[in-house]
Amino acid sequence: MASPQSSTCQRATAANDASPSTTARRDPDTVTTRQLKKRELDRKAQRLARERTKTRITSLEKLVADLQHKDTSDQVRALTKSLQAVTKERDVALGLLKSLGSSINQHLSQSQDAVTFDSTTSSCNRKSPDTTMDDAETAPVHSVTDDFNVLPNDGTTGNGAIQAQQGPRNPICSLQHPEVPEFITPPTDAVGSLLDDLLPGFPPVDNILETIPNDGNDPISPASMPGCGCYPQDQLRASSDSLNLWRFANEVLSAPSQLNRDSADFDETWQDDLPVRAVVEGWSAAEAKLGRLPALWLKLRPIDEVLFHGCGKAERVAMLRIMHDLLLYHLDPSTERRATIPPWYLERPSQAISHSYAINFFAWPGIRERFVFYQHSYCGNIFWHLFSQSLRLRWPYEFRDTYSMNTETGQFVMSDAFKKRIKDINVWAMKSQMFDQWPEFYCDIPAFDSLPMSLGFKPLPTADENTDQPATDGRNVEIETHQKPPKSTAVST
Repeated sequence: MASPQSSTCQRATAANDASPSTTARRDPDTVTTRQLKKRELDRKAQRLARERTKTRITSLEKLVADLQHKDTSDQVRALTKSLQAVTKERDVALGLLKSLGSSINQHLSQSQDAVTFDSTTSSCNRKSPDTTMDDAETAPVHSVTDDFNVLPNDGTTGNGAIQAQQGPRNPICSLQHPEVPEFITPPTDAVGSLLDDLLPGFPPVDNILETIPNDGNDPISPASMPGCGCYPQDQLRASSDSLNLWRFANEVLSAPSQLNRDSADFDETWQDDLPVRAVVEGWSAAEAKLGRLPALWLKLRPIDEVLFHGCGKAERVAMLRIMHDLLLYHLDPSTERRATIPPWYLERPSQAISHSYAINFFAWPGIRERFVFYQHSYCGNIFWHLFSQSLRLRWPYEFRDTYSMNTETGQFVMSDAFKKRIKDINVWAMKSQMFDQWPEFYCDIPAFDSLPMSLGFKPLPTADENTDQPATDGRNVEIETHQKPPKSTAVST
């Protein structure tokens, strides 16, 4: 058995043997050449990294200084603000499309369950001339508002006989839309993706657009398809009777006009005289009066001669005057011009969508709404034939009461009562021929055949009351009466 002293000696000897090797590993002189190179490369890499960082910082500081020096007019800030405004407008436009899409889907679903038109149950029913007073007791009084209507497209075209669209029972005749800045056109790709989500059953937008001919100058928007009455190739036929009136109206009204401030003022000076003179004496006399018609009246002359020749005299004067006001406003959209336009004649939200220019001149907001979405259901000439035959202005006086003659200037002057009258949407009416062809128009246009009255009710008379009085079926009918107009006399100023 080993003693404690011998064990201590052995441990000391082992420590002395290991001490030289440990000292050799920690001695810098014994470090290998490879380790020295590695350390040198690490230090060099760190130095280069610091230099690159310093150079990058210097470059960025120089760039900022250059931008600050060049942007003396806050151009970057203005561009950023403009970008934010455009982005906001795009979001609003997409919201409008989503609202319109939901409305279209709603009417498409309703049309699948719709039955044949029933005049006794439909909320947009019409009254025939032989309608009894008992039927009138439950019939709603028609009134026209700025609300507009959307009905599904049944695929009919304006060429030849047009099948009337059947509206759903109790149709919703008013749609709520957000306010949209004028002439906002959302991005095409955004519209395509949105329509794919809203109308999954429809073919891709790109495939549809590829089949539509568009030479860039077509006044019809969206473009017509082959077989449609307003298709461009159909206009190549030699007969003047084959002229499509809808395409003709858009080509005339959308033609560019050069109108400066002076010519606009001159044009406005004759806006009372020219429509009256054209109707009373003819367009040749109106042109001879001035030597040459002003620019806007050169547009309106063919419209009146071709489209409105079958209308009454008061209707022609009213249409020419109100269309001229709108043309002036489109060329000079100032606050003063806007104040001359009736509220119901201003653009509706749906008119922010690309559409044919002639749509803007329909008096009724609901009709403008229908044409924006389904113009090719009404683009045939039958529409304009019925339009000119059916249009009526509820003017209770004679035509001669619409104007007077200023003996000093030699100009016709429209009466204040007439100018005030034509700014009431309820006086623009249609006869029954138009509704026989398109019953859905009852939601949009007042019927001229119905009496312009307000209906009230009172209890039926008892048996002991005087039976000699004329029977009224318990109705208190208040019929609109008019005072006799003042005689038309020459006016001197």
